[in-house]
Amino acid sequence: MNRLTGKNIYLLGFMATGKSRIGQELAQRLQWSYVDTDQCIEQSAGHSIGDIFRLQGEAVFRELESATIRQVAGRTHQVVSLGGGAVMRPENWRVIQESGLTICLTASVDTIVQRVQRKDTRPLLRGLPREELEKKIQALLDERLPFYQRADYFFESREEVSPHELTDAIYRAITVSL
Repeated sequence: MNRLTGKNIYLLGFMATGKSRIGQELAQRLQWSYVDTDQCIEQSAGHSIGDIFRLQGEAVFRELESATIRQVAGRTHQVVSLGGGAVMRPENWRVIQESGLTICLTASVDTIVQRVQRKDTRPLLRGLPREELEKKIQALLDERLPFYQRADYFFESREEVSPHELTDAIYRAITVSL
């Protein structure tokens, strides 16, 4: 029996590290389902993540996120992209660890800033000038790093490496012992 039988693959890491894009391609390569927890939350709540943060607050969003993770973990053979702060809650980490393999995608602060500025929809970073954006990203990364460091695998998302190349590297790493 291989180590992925009856399991999921969870992509974790900071926002704008490529979890959604890599997750979709990896799921296709494995012939598994793809799930983005933020999309699931938006569908069930009937609001965008930004609207949930703005209208109901981060605490409500985090509760919805935990409920979504529990629901997703009840199924198998999925590549699941998690929100950047999802693994900070102990109950989420426990569910994720029990139901799958974890892969953390990382990126430099500069890379994250460039990607976030292309699409200004991140509720925790929306509308910040570059200097403040860099400081906020670094502070959030510092806060989340201990949680990200618990992942089974780590891959850096860089501009000079295409999403396809990064997906190839992840696929090779997770299938070596299958």
